[in-house]
Amino acid sequence: MIKRLLGSVTALAVLTIAAVIPTAASQSPVERAVIPVTWELTSEQCPHLPDGTTVWGEGTLTDTVIAKEKDGVTSLHIVSQASGSAYDNHGNVYHFHYGDINEQQNSVASPNLFIGTMVDQFSLAGNGPANLTNGFKGTTSFDANTNAFLITSVQWMHGDPVTTPVVNSICDPL
Repeated sequence: MIKRLLGSVTALAVLTIAAVIPTAASQSPVERAVIPVTWELTSEQCPHLPDGTTVWGEGTLTDTVIAKEKDGVTSLHIVSQASGSAYDNHGNVYHFHYGDINEQQNSVASPNLFIGTMVDQFSLAGNGPANLTNGFKGTTSFDANTNAFLITSVQWMHGDPVTTPVVNSICDPL
């Protein structure tokens, strides 16, 4: 999700959820967006990069949102995938892939609070030392009134992708 509003991949999910909520029942249940993404990751931010290393990446992100409404409850299924090329400040070349599946649902009692599950993966591979694989699966909440997106519990996490419960990027730049 671009150099995101929240500084992490979840910001696009937040923006996507916020954009779909008011129109879930009135539009086609499937929306797709394809956008360019750029990112930067430094060794100061990500402890798994060699000291003094900065990696820049660019590629294309595809978001697909399926929204369904039944009996006053909105369910969202959001799939985000990005891939592209990257390079570091030492001249090494990499390829990255990002994938995220986010399932969110509100309730009649709390129509602006969406609770769900997110599985998020980021990998960077190439001819240099800045190869990364990280991700997590967590329970998430999104408050449409405040645009607050939190990871409320973590089922698994590897590679220091983000902080919790407030989501800030560590080694997952998207």
